[in-house]
Amino acid sequence: MNRNSFLAATASLPLFILLAGCAPMHDTRQSLTQQTPSSHVDSSLPAALKNGWPDSQWWKAYHDAQLDALIDNAIQHSPDMQVAEQRIQLAEAQAKAVEAQDGPQLDFSADIERQRMSAEGLMGPFAITDPAAGTTGPWYTNGTFGLTAGWDLDLWGKNRAEVTARIGAVKAREAEQEQTRQLLASGVARLYWEWQTQAALKNVLMQIEHEQQNVVTVNRELYQHGITSSVEGVETDIDASKTQQQLNDVNGKMKVIEARLSALTNTQSAA
Repeated sequence: MNRNSFLAATASLPLFILLAGCAPMHDTRQSLTQQTPSSHVDSSLPAALKNGWPDSQWWKAYHDAQLDALIDNAIQHSPDMQVAEQRIQLAEAQAKAVEAQDGPQLDFSADIERQRMSAEGLMGPFAITDPAAGTTGPWYTNGTFGLTAGWDLDLWGKNRAEVTARIGAVKAREAEQEQTRQLLASGVARLYWEWQTQAALKNVLMQIEHEQQNVVTVNRELYQHGITSSVEGVETDIDASKTQQQLNDVNGKMKVIEARLSALTNTQSAA
């Protein structure tokens, strides 16, 4: 190889790396775009907020079945959600009990007592069997039955105020449950997209590493043919080592995110 061909080969390496860095990624998700300067950021409310609160299942707008499954699993198996559901049931039962007091009340009671009488005591006559007297001693049975009815008209609104307070307690418990639900959903969604970000970064780093290895291979071939010195390939080797370290860091972050997702969703694997 003469000097001109060597210069042409080495001059094409930066262009080769540049083209490799611009190669399209095989990714079904929308790529990240550069943020606009802070002076150009539109501070007006989005249309979704102008028209009211977002839908309670806002994550459905991503149309991501994997994200939907993770959030649904987290909500179904979360101890916090189970506690919130129990609190709602208790508040509803208390509200119904108070509301029932505002209507007609009907109570029925019954009591049966059977005892053995002694012929020596005050109830001695009842200890003797005497058909004429209607006694069947020595056992004496006494039964009492009662039926009471009432209706508290609540002229001063005391019961009505208590019912309103209990209904408010139910609404408060439902609000707590929804808050817990939204916190879980937002936590899972945030971790999920963090994982997706790290996965996209991993793909880019793997492509860079692949191209760097190609350059390292070319440098070694040039050195073996006596075209370059061993010093000229040191920088490329260092860059490849740095990229490998970045890949290791990204893999570590992905594992941490997977562990946190697993804790939130009670699953063995995540993302």
